Amino acid sequence: MKQKIGGYVVDMVSGDELGQHLHDSFTQHLIELYRGISYPAFTGLGAGTGNVSIPGPASGYAWSIRTISLQASAATPVSVYAGENTNNSPVGVGATQANGTANECVIQWADEAWVLADERVITVVTGTANILNWRISVKQVPAEMVGKL
Repeated sequence: MKQKIGGYVVDMVSGDELGQHLHDSFTQHLIELYRGISYPAFTGLGAGTGNVSIPGPASGYAWSIRTISLQASAATPVSVYAGENTNNSPVGVGATQANGTANECVIQWADEAWVLADERVITVVTGTANILNWRISVKQVPAEMVGKL
């Protein structure tokens, strides 16, 4: 929108032009913010043992672990480890709760609390019971976008 001020012609931004510019800029910002983020979940069977190794992210990806849940054959404590070595501190602990005939455990982490990359495995160990099945929910990004986790 052009206006004449003191003999000069000044090109001013109209309200519609400003609104469109802000809308376009905000939309582009949101696209960049969420590009590459996905929320996959994986499930598996425990094979009748007291521990299970859950495959980590594929090469070129990173995960922020959100939830690991399982059903066990009896009441038991549950520990979660980053990697295969269970002789270090666990990254999460819990205990199963009876739910009808099932013994279930859900361990959750806050956003960015635990980031896993480079195809590392997650090891889940119970105290005395067998793991019947498990589920893991993650926030996944390409490795170069790990800052978005």
